[in-house]
Amino acid sequence: MTKQKNFSFLLLLLFISLIGCQNSAPTIPSELVEHVNTIQQTYAPDKREALFQIAIEQQGKSFLLTGATNLKEAHKALFAKEFSFSLIDQVAVLPSTDQKPWGLTILPVSNLRSKPAYSAELVTQALAGTPVMVLKKEDGWLLIQTPDNYISWVLSGSVNQMDDQQMSQWKASDRLMLTADQTYVLSEAKSEAPRISTLYKGSLLVNRGTKGNFFEVELPSKQVGYLPQTAAIDYREWSLNSSVNTNLLQELAFQLLGRSYLWGGTSPVGMDCSGFIKTLYWSQGIILARDASLQVRHGEAVSLENGFQNLQEGDLLYFGRKATESSAERVTHVAFSLGGANYVHASGTIKINSLDPASERYSEYRKSSLLHARRIKSQLNTPGIQTAKQHPWYN
Repeated sequence: MTKQKNFSFLLLLLFISLIGCQNSAPTIPSELVEHVNTIQQTYAPDKREALFQIAIEQQGKSFLLTGATNLKEAHKALFAKEFSFSLIDQVAVLPSTDQKPWGLTILPVSNLRSKPAYSAELVTQALAGTPVMVLKKEDGWLLIQTPDNYISWVLSGSVNQMDDQQMSQWKASDRLMLTADQTYVLSEAKSEAPRISTLYKGSLLVNRGTKGNFFEVELPSKQVGYLPQTAAIDYREWSLNSSVNTNLLQELAFQLLGRSYLWGGTSPVGMDCSGFIKTLYWSQGIILARDASLQVRHGEAVSLENGFQNLQEGDLLYFGRKATESSAERVTHVAFSLGGANYVHASGTIKINSLDPASERYSEYRKSSLLHARRIKSQLNTPGIQTAKQHPWYN
């Protein structure tokens, strides 16, 4: 009996000890957690387009906030609210002040990834001469933001980093926009000269003048070469004329028919569905959001109540999974409308399909998964639809 009482007493002591340990564990106030979540939802609702990574740790009667954001407004709002406890600010505001914050992509097509690793998912690409904001460097990789606000990782050797003054000089320089589908940059102003590089439609180079029938150009790597004058036009002339010419968009869409599908691709070499759409509109100096699920948030809504009767050439069609009681809507695909029932999209290859059951190009799968339509031409220079001539990174 005595042993049993002693055993019960020991169990009671153990229980009290455990309760004491639980009570001594640090507890993050719910009001602080809610505040951080509110700031994130307000300023950085999608991690693909804004960086806001915050951790909270208790230090005595204070709370230490660590992490990083590329949004000065979000950082200011994070510490603007007063609490009954104090906050310690160790949140880094990017870009880092100890590095050059700007850059130009060097390669003909730079591969941008979800993580700083060769094996990481290819999420997007950047053509030569694309201006980027360099947020930070890590183990030979750069975390960058492209003009469409997309955040991704790229090898540091793929970017020519610049300080504010160098970036201003580049924006003030005479530049050329490549308009040929594919262009060889040559070592001399001769057609038979050795090639320096192969560049693609939509790339941006510095114009150093002319020599015969050639432009002398400076590549983003600072290398000098030559390309035919028929392959490019003056950047400012091109950007000032940026508008939605649906005939030219359709013409380019047809030129790209048969090109290979590439997940994460946004270049004429290979494109995914939203990369194809971006390529079309960039040809006219219009910068769209990167992914289909981002693009659908922007533009003028076009009613689909009467089927495809309201669709115009240049409208964008969005497909995916419809919302149910247990799951939210999910946009997974986008296509370029030719007006009416037909559309061009990247699915396996760049091809034409139809919403009309009577057409030989009809796709029941796409018809049943059609969710939305958006019009771009009426919404220029609104969020997610920005012209190059109005973008501060280009001018």
